[in-house]
Amino acid sequence: MVYTLGFADAQELSEHYEKHCIIGREFPTVASEAEYQDLADLFLGSPLGAHIHECQRRRKDGTSDRIRYNSVTQ
Repeated sequence: MVYTLGFADAQELSEHYEKHCIIGREFPTVASEAEYQDLADLFLGSPLGAHIHECQRRRKDGTSDRIRYNSVTQ
C-alpha cells in the first residue's frame, strides 16, 4: 500500500538515497533507490507512536514537507 506521493522527482529521491544510504550509511541493507522509497513511504504512512515525532515545514514557495523522526532509531 502506498501512503504518500513519493519524492517530488527522481533527482530528489537520488539525493536522499545518496545522503542516507550511500554517504550516511543509515540503512546498510537498502540496496536500491526503489527500496529506499518504499521504506520512506512506509515510515511516513505508519501511525505515530511514542517515539515517532512529526512536524510540518513550510517552504518559501508555499509548499510544505511532513517531517518525521524516530527518537529510538534516529
